[in-house]
Amino acid sequence: MKKRLTILSSALILVIAISYMWWNDDKIINIAPPLEIMTDDINLDWQPDDIVEIQDTAPKKSESNGIESNLIIDKTAGVEVTGWVKDQKGQGIMAMQIEISSIYSTETPKKTYNGVTDEVGKFVIPMVPSGNGYYLEVLASGNHSGHLTGSFVVYSNMPPITLALDSVELTSVDGMILGIDNTPVTGLEILVQIVGIAYPGQKVISDDSGFFHLNQFPMGELILSTDGQEHFKVTGLMLQPDEYRNLNVVLDKGSYHLSGWVSNEFDVPVSQARVALTSLFLRDDYESYSYRFVVTDSNGGFSFSGMGGLEHEISVDAIGYETQVQSYRFQSPADNLNIQLQKK
Repeated sequence: MKKRLTILSSALILVIAISYMWWNDDKIINIAPPLEIMTDDINLDWQPDDIVEIQDTAPKKSESNGIESNLIIDKTAGVEVTGWVKDQKGQGIMAMQIEISSIYSTETPKKTYNGVTDEVGKFVIPMVPSGNGYYLEVLASGNHSGHLTGSFVVYSNMPPITLALDSVELTSVDGMILGIDNTPVTGLEILVQIVGIAYPGQKVISDDSGFFHLNQFPMGELILSTDGQEHFKVTGLMLQPDEYRNLNVVLDKGSYHLSGWVSNEFDVPVSQARVALTSLFLRDDYESYSYRFVVTDSNGGFSFSGMGGLEHEISVDAIGYETQVQSYRFQSPADNLNIQLQKK
């Protein structure tokens, strides 16, 4: 009898407990262990540039509390890009530098992947992320020009790339940089480039006598240029086979000086105005162009020196004023000029 009463009492307590939980379901606190994310398969050395493509991974559900986790793990490896570099006769060219560059923007930084051709002209560049756009460039070397491909997309199992390079004939020649008055221009660094051929430019510096040496450079039409606030550019100069003459190049350099000031219609100085001088003159076989600029000081003043006495074009720009352009011919080796601007 006591045993039956004990069983009935236990059953009654269980029924009451279940009923209480059913009526107070909104008050129940479900205590579950925190979500655990296993990191055994995660590459802790992962970098953003390692991303190739997003895997279609279904959301993972935790068995502990039913919370869904959208953690996506990228395990995709890069693609091996292969190919050959050959000459026009189909022979492989060894030791050519290969560079694959991603198409980049302000949002996507440039990434490069490099390789070099072996003794038969083959190159292998591993771990190039697929699905992205790239350019491939063969850097010019020795008697072979360079080559830059159009854009292409890297993908798995892509066929090898075959490139044929043109051969170039090289020569060495001496040159001289002169001013308008035929005085040597010393210590000037000039970049020499070849027109129409993918070949790196060569920098030369004129010595104390104005001479420079161009060593093993492709023949053809040259461009000589400088950088900076005083910029020169020479075009149309041809480098011929077995060049026997010096490449004498004349620039807009000399002993002429021009100073002055910029003001408005009320003779108030205009500071921070940009004053530019340009000139262009022709020789028998080339054109010589010059460009200089300065910014006016707090008194509207400007100054140029070391120019040839040629006709120049003066251009003046300032915020809030009309741009003024005029031709100017020197009246003396040291001229002074007032330029007046009009409000917009």
